[in-house]
Amino acid sequence: MTQVLEGIAVELAGPDEDECPFPHSEPDPMPDNYWSNDSTQLGNALARESANNVQLHLPHLDEKSFTIGPASPGTYKATYNPHHLLPGGAAWPKTALKKWIDEEHEGLVRSDIGYNVNCYENGIDLPSSNAMRGNWTTQKPDFQKSYAFAAMDADAVRRQFHDSHKAYSEFAIKVLDKIAAKLDGQLQAGKVGCDDQYCLAKEGKPYPTPEIMPRILATGARFARCLWGDSATWRKPLFTSKFALMYQNRNLTHAQAQDELSPDQFK
Repeated sequence: MTQVLEGIAVELAGPDEDECPFPHSEPDPMPDNYWSNDSTQLGNALARESANNVQLHLPHLDEKSFTIGPASPGTYKATYNPHHLLPGGAAWPKTALKKWIDEEHEGLVRSDIGYNVNCYENGIDLPSSNAMRGNWTTQKPDFQKSYAFAAMDADAVRRQFHDSHKAYSEFAIKVLDKIAAKLDGQLQAGKVGCDDQYCLAKEGKPYPTPEIMPRILATGARFARCLWGDSATWRKPLFTSKFALMYQNRNLTHAQAQDELSPDQFK
């Protein structure tokens, strides 16, 4: 299991780039990073860019109505929750990559990279139980399952249901650590940067912030592609709810699905 997860982590982090990630001329100033998960901010960013016809990972959705069936007759509604592909509080503070892109994290680099965890590139709209807030936890497990399944079916692309996903968040740390691995190796070897005479990393600590924003955003995009489509292609631990795993494997009980997505299963 560990070897399989390491392989997925490398795949999602993308290739280990050969080109030197450090600037070879003085970079333009970047805004400060913003690390606090804010679903409202992310949702507003997705709605704004959608209105501007910017291509998102998936089309922006606010809500959809659906019927569940004879066991629970009636029409219900699912609101779409903006999901942070690379979680802020649950992942970024714990990853080795943060010190390479955040000036204040360990004082290793000169400036922030300008990353906002609530940027539209880091988000995707997923169906949730928010429309039943205040009433969801009182529902019987069979109804919750039927509701979640119908919500996933409501959109033609079949997006995963969204609620809690601790194993997903902890796996995101592994993937971000893979991006940091080459930089950490250079730091341990005492030779940061490349041999080019213009490489600014030669000036020493604090180092210029490596230009890896495109790779970070591409990693989020790879995560996004794992959260929709044919459920047979979904892979643990990249599930945003136990109900998505139950949708993939209809034989699982609530307890079994919860256990299969326990972070302890992926250490």
